[in-house]
Amino acid sequence: MTKESEANMAKFDRLMETTDREESIRLAMELFPGMTQREAERITDEALAGYRET
Repeated sequence: MTKESEANMAKFDRLMETTDREESIRLAMELFPGMTQREAERITDEALAGYRET
């Protein structure tokens, strides 16, 4: 595995663990460069809403 792949896996793991909205948006946009901020915000808000309901 390359260092870039390892770094991306670490970012992905953090994205799945964090409950911080701003961090989640930033990580999503780093991992998925084609994603707009609006898309990242929507997905983050949906994920955090589900997290808070359980």
